[in-house]
Amino acid sequence: MVELHRGDGVFAVDVTDQTETVDLPDGSAVVWRLRQEGDVPRLALVPVPEDEVPDDTVAGHVGEDARMPIPRPIVTEGLELDPEAYDPDNPLLFKPDEIDEGAAAAAMPTGAPAPAADTALELQPVRFADGTPYRDEPVPEESLDSDPIAEAALEQDADAEGTPQSGTVSAPIDSSFVDEVLTPRGVDREQVIEVLEAIARHDLIGPENDATEYDPLTVDDRAVIVVDADVWEAEIAPEVDVDRDALDAARKLHHRQAADLYERANADEEREIAESRDAVVVKR
Repeated sequence: MVELHRGDGVFAVDVTDQTETVDLPDGSAVVWRLRQEGDVPRLALVPVPEDEVPDDTVAGHVGEDARMPIPRPIVTEGLELDPEAYDPDNPLLFKPDEIDEGAAAAAMPTGAPAPAADTALELQPVRFADGTPYRDEPVPEESLDSDPIAEAALEQDADAEGTPQSGTVSAPIDSSFVDEVLTPRGVDREQVIEVLEAIARHDLIGPENDATEYDPLTVDDRAVIVVDADVWEAEIAPEVDVDRDALDAARKLHHRQAADLYERANADEEREIAESRDAVVVKR
């Protein structure tokens, strides 16, 4: 996810990787736009012709600026955040996405039509780093997009109120397993989620990593990749900056989820994962 940084009273995000993913034109000027769409306000970073917008509205240039500052009114009025109460050690996290149906920049001060772009980067606020959802009220299930810690937080609130639980979570790891594995271990929850998100969002593991003679087991929208013992160390550990306990907990979570999927599918005994083998659950 993308973190909302704050330093010296200025809010900014580092979207270097995300602008490459959505293929924004390298070197193009970009401006911020607030999108009131769906259940939460969203930010759009829109590429524009630099000679058509005032200099003070340009957030930066794709591929040239590591961080893109966000105008204070967008943070205070759009996202409804209190700058004085905002904790930079517990940042707001955005889910990045691509807008490919065309996006217009904010209206020009001169009254001229706003420049429009074919592609833009969208940032949807989801949760804070400690797991607190961006909005207190539950949001539609699909808007969390496989964010197990946010789902777990909502389920804990529901349990406290005696509210019936919602349906299954569309995520590589069921939210019910997060607390089941993490609570007794006392590991850094944020670091564990960092590992889960890195695997899911960056496709660190795929069918090519499967170490069996069978096709990966698929259950609905998920697949179980049975991997050699060194895969977590060789393929996953170098991509995340977490301690050993967090990596081991994430490994246990994937193993627990894989075992559950095998049980649901009534898989043949010879295909079931054993304690001596590892597995990674991925989106199908």
